[in-house]
Amino acid sequence: TWATFELRASVELVSVIPESSPENGGSVCTIHGKNFPSATDVECVFGVARARATVLHSSTIVCRPPPSPPDKSRVYLQWNSGIGKSDSIEFTFYPTPTVTDVYPSRGPSQGGTV
Repeated sequence: TWATFELRASVELVSVIPESSPENGGSVCTIHGKNFPSATDVECVFGVARARATVLHSSTIVCRPPPSPPDKSRVYLQWNSGIGKSDSIEFTFYPTPTVTDVYPSRGPSQGGTV
């Protein structure tokens, strides 16, 4: 019995834009790199949280980070039910900003207040 193997260049992550997301996730991230797989089940993994990825090109993938506690993390790609896995790159989740005060609290309806 013979087995057939296909050798592929390793998948490398070069950058993720933006490099951070609020803890509630949801912002679109673009990951640039080399040799991205053409598989249909590619996921971006942010720490331990997974998000479905869309492969745009062998060097570009987009995904939306899922909610995750504020902290520094790593993001990597996986495919074929986790059999394939890339290297990782740093990613940060930060506390979701909240508005606590607005000054001035009122102004003319036509705007222009600074």
